[in-house]
Amino acid sequence: MGAADILLGELPSQIKRVELGNEGKRVIQQGEQNNGFLGINLDIPFVDEAWNAVSGFLLKAIAPALSFTASSIWSYIVQTTQFIWNFDFNATDQQLDQQLNNMKLIIAGQTGGTLGNLVGYLTCGVAPGAAIFVFNEQLGAVLLKEVSEEAFDEFMGNLFLLSRSVFYLGTQWALTTAFKSGRRAIKNFFADEGSPQSQLASRLFGNKFNDLVDAWGDGKGVWSLANGFNSVIDSIPIDWLQEFTEEFFEEAFDACVEAGYVLANGIDAWAAQRRLESKDQFGEERGVEITPDREAPSERVVMVAPERLLKPAMTQYMTQYQMVENRDLGQFVGEPVRDYVKATPAKLSVKLVWSRFDSPPVFRGGEVYKPPTLEIKNFDRLRLDFAQIRLLMGGANGRYWGRFWASASLLDGWGNIVARPKLFAGSESEAENMLIGLLALSDHEIGTLSTGEERRIGRKAPGRALAKETQLVYPAYMTILNAEKVLSEEEGQDQVSGTYRRREQRLPLWTETKPPEWEEVINELLTNPGVSPTAS
Repeated sequence: MGAADILLGELPSQIKRVELGNEGKRVIQQGEQNNGFLGINLDIPFVDEAWNAVSGFLLKAIAPALSFTASSIWSYIVQTTQFIWNFDFNATDQQLDQQLNNMKLIIAGQTGGTLGNLVGYLTCGVAPGAAIFVFNEQLGAVLLKEVSEEAFDEFMGNLFLLSRSVFYLGTQWALTTAFKSGRRAIKNFFADEGSPQSQLASRLFGNKFNDLVDAWGDGKGVWSLANGFNSVIDSIPIDWLQEFTEEFFEEAFDACVEAGYVLANGIDAWAAQRRLESKDQFGEERGVEITPDREAPSERVVMVAPERLLKPAMTQYMTQYQMVENRDLGQFVGEPVRDYVKATPAKLSVKLVWSRFDSPPVFRGGEVYKPPTLEIKNFDRLRLDFAQIRLLMGGANGRYWGRFWASASLLDGWGNIVARPKLFAGSESEAENMLIGLLALSDHEIGTLSTGEERRIGRKAPGRALAKETQLVYPAYMTILNAEKVLSEEEGQDQVSGTYRRREQRLPLWTETKPPEWEEVINELLTNPGVSPTAS
């Protein structure tokens, strides 16, 4: 084997990918329902798969029947208006109950007819076709295709009529029930003729008000808007004027209804044409679920868009994720520019980050939240141990963060102060002990150590934006920054003490076990300081 021969299977990156599982591939899959449709999951693989397939097909088939169009909305408005126009406001409670019962009978009859039609096709059409398919696949396929299409058309037609009836009659049921309850409440309110409200109503509406309320709902005569309007028309003394008025309003109402259907059908036709054009131009709408980090399933993203727009969006998202992955973009945000320029970068610095959540993402629900951090300069590279660092930060159980703090001054070999790290915790003792433990990972010596409490006044009073309320936080990330002093100004960033070339990587600390890339990333940082891993 020559010096230039490379065995792909022995490359460290390939070995790590195999250890990660799924052949080292990132997970990009269509969204699934783990609990099954309607929560039905029998833990029997082939039964659950069959149920999910059938239920998914039914949902896809039923969706068009339950969709709202402009014509269906206008039809709903017309029928509801006609129901109110002809509603008998003087019907007795028994008559109203009979109307409600009739509505139930109509729905029950249509439901039984729809299901009976479906069962009939399945029993006498699909089942025999499936039996024939077992013995003769070609004949069975033809029969199943014919009977399935016919059954589907019949079922969808019946389902559409049933859904429309349920919606219309449901509205009428609600209006009738509300009227019945409201009338009963009004009659009870004015039941006592000597009550103040009855006397006030008698003075306002006349002495016969209480008699009208008592007679309301006795079933003697029809009180409806249609009857009242007809009575007004019939009261016109001139016969030709009466005929003119009657025909005028009838034709106006019919023309209004017809014009509304014309407009609604035009809107539906325009919307259908736009959907067809969009489908032809960008493809069918699809949804995918992307999990860029298999160890952080909570970071998954769901994308829904036309197919031709979805593919570049997926590529762009994965590219951006890989560009910022393991990089702390907020490393120097908030640091005064003057201090940043004057400071001498430590050769190896570590920034520890805590989160309110024990798994990513650190920020949730669009909230503005600055996580607790601690920067340790001149970190002892021999102590870059995952288990030790995670344990000192609180471990799997986390630690409390709050208004109590501990601050230390770190000294170099000549006794000069090089840093003043500050740590907030739920109590002074917790802050002191944790800070001492974490600073033991640094090469610097602790000069002084002080503790205190952040006063809860002014902008830091309870309930204000800067108040530190005690809460539980967990280890989240560790950003390692390695800096090397170089001679060429073009190779680094200029500061007062010279030009430095920086390299940083972010490693997760929320995982229960050491990340597979831990050793590889640290080795690259320590052996090639200041050189980007992507540089060629």
